[in-house]
Amino acid sequence: MIQVTEMAARELKELLVKEGKSEYGLRIAYGGMGCGGPQYTMSLDESPSKGEDVQESNGVKMFLEKNVETALDGAEIDFVDDPLFGKGFTIKHPSLTGCGSCGGGCG
Repeated sequence: MIQVTEMAARELKELLVKEGKSEYGLRIAYGGMGCGGPQYTMSLDESPSKGEDVQESNGVKMFLEKNVETALDGAEIDFVDDPLFGKGFTIKHPSLTGCGSCGGGCG
């Protein structure tokens, strides 16, 4: 199960109201491989696509393909507000740490 932090849920709900999409959910999809391993994308959508499962955490609906649901089991979606890097949503997964694939020390 993917968890959405209270802060991320609050920010996402505010965004959905502002966009006039309060009934929408968060689609999480596989976005390809990057230096640190698999990358995932997040977008807003009105309903799940065929074959997607629906999860809910802190009042946020999430639409997930089976492979994403399995890969991100135990992950957490959070909202960060960093003075240097800006603000946005992030996916944190306890079993994905650092960057060993490229040797570039990008962790």
